Amino acid sequence: MIKIVIFASGSGTNAENIIRYFQATKSASVEAVFTNKADAQVIQRAEKYQVPSQVFTKNDLEAGKVLFNCFGGIFIKISRIDCSGVSRQNNQYSSSIIT
Repeated sequence: MIKIVIFASGSGTNAENIIRYFQATKSASVEAVFTNKADAQVIQRAEKYQVPSQVFTKNDLEAGKVLFNCFGGIFIKISRIDCSGVSRQNNQYSSSIIT
């Protein structure tokens, strides 16, 4: 089974749709949601589906702590990271997918 981590920074409607979609399948599961905003609504949306979330800072991301938490901690078997909700243009985080 493919394990997915979602990076989001806003209301979380896309993240919620991804979570719902994969909860109805056996091919993949969303293991966690990471956000750079402590007040992002995506946190409540993730909780609604019992998906853990974590807030990180720009310094955490640049120091590699976010990926360490994904790959070195409890989410050690993550096979895909979806950054579709996060952009890095003019000091914002960029949209990318790591597989």
